[in-house]
Amino acid sequence: MKNLLLMLLSLISIRISAQDLVKGKVRNEKGEPLEKASIYIPNSSRGTLTDNEGNFMLGNLPEGNFTLVISSIGYELLATTITPAQRNRLLQIDLKTKSTGLNEVVVREPDKGGWLKWGKSFMDAFIGTSSFARYCLILNKDKIHFVHDRENALLIAYADEPIQLENRALGYAVTIDLTEFVLQLDNGVTDFQFYTRYTPLEGTEDEIVTWKENREFAYEYSLQYFLTLLAADKFSSKYELHQLIVTENIEKQRVQRAIRNNNDWKKMPRDTVRYYETVLGQPDRETQQSPEPVTFDQIARRSGTSTLVQYRDYLLVRFRRKRTPAEYQLHLSEKMNTGKLKPNQVVQHVSNETPVSELLLLDNAVLEIDQDGYFLSTQLYCNGFWGWWEKLATRLPVEYRP
Repeated sequence: MKNLLLMLLSLISIRISAQDLVKGKVRNEKGEPLEKASIYIPNSSRGTLTDNEGNFMLGNLPEGNFTLVISSIGYELLATTITPAQRNRLLQIDLKTKSTGLNEVVVREPDKGGWLKWGKSFMDAFIGTSSFARYCLILNKDKIHFVHDRENALLIAYADEPIQLENRALGYAVTIDLTEFVLQLDNGVTDFQFYTRYTPLEGTEDEIVTWKENREFAYEYSLQYFLTLLAADKFSSKYELHQLIVTENIEKQRVQRAIRNNNDWKKMPRDTVRYYETVLGQPDRETQQSPEPVTFDQIARRSGTSTLVQYRDYLLVRFRRKRTPAEYQLHLSEKMNTGKLKPNQVVQHVSNETPVSELLLLDNAVLEIDQDGYFLSTQLYCNGFWGWWEKLATRLPVEYRP
């Protein structure tokens, strides 16, 4: 009976393992196997390398559909969706040779001495300016190149190979496949897309204790934690959500049209000129906050193991109990002192000393969140607290839990 029980347990174990595998072979365009290609689930610590025959096998998979990244130096990165039907089947993956490291819209050669000129701008926009960022080191910064588009006031960055980041604030070695980085130099807005793989660092007992504390702190303030609770409809005790509806300033548009049609508008009656000048000083758009907090059913719905989120314009997210970190308040004060932020914006983003963020889904996009809080979208933009906080210095593997 004991042997039978052991055999049954073994069969169950084998069956579970077989169902929780993705395996395949990676080749180049000539059909030759690619050795040491990186296979991983993005933003996690789950990954492997191909052997000398290009074969790989990866377990510990998420439920439902998930993204699998295949990366090899000198080849175009491939991010593909794996469905439950593809598990335990042999995948044939062919990578294309990378033609250039530049984004297709870039035609100029990279700036000479690029890191000396642009390294700090890149680090601030990509790694962040929080206290954690001071403990982050890029090990192969010579592989990162920059193009300054003066005409459009843009800074474009790309890398010859995965960026190797050592984050000694959180205790991770992070491999970053950077696919897009564009910094708007006039307003600091950054568009970037990347895939990361995490490997825990080895440290002393004191370092391990510090890393544990820092990880818990980073997680409690993270967008990932919010999305995990949102997907489970358990966010209301920690966050208050409101919809921000953006409306165009129709009167300002009317005045602008009137001025364009009358070059001598300043010769009009004094009261009219004053009124026009007052309207022209108004913002182009106005936002109106929903009076009542938003509920799960108003912005989200279930789809298998995922949650689909969609809303109009902006979603304002306010922490209920967490205090705004002092370094973020200092960051806002510095922006206000340099004229990059108006006083009323500071009040908006530091309301009652709790962090406030705005989430924008471009083009009426749908945000798909899995049960771990993982999402893959180039349509989600963060403003406010998360616009400052959500950088590489503070990000954790998606499977992390305190």
